Amino acid sequence: MPMVLMLAGLGGSWMAVFGKIAMISPWLTGLAAVLLSLSWVMILRNGAPARIRWMVATGSLLTLIAIVIILREAALNDYLITLM
Repeated sequence: MPMVLMLAGLGGSWMAVFGKIAMISPWLTGLAAVLLSLSWVMILRNGAPARIRWMVATGSLLTLIAIVIILREAALNDYLITLM
């Protein structure tokens, strides 16, 4: 990500912003999980068009991936270091 940002013309000062966001990422991911759970409850109670169900399903999948990454961050970092 840092290299992509540099190629896009964004300097190192942006990394300080991303560092602050990274500190609260577990809270943001938890909030996303709660909101998606409420969305599923509303969809199942009231019914929703298939398009909305697919959108919420996609958001649920992405949130699940984010949760797995947060929980396995140390192992992922170790694996990526071995690839260097």
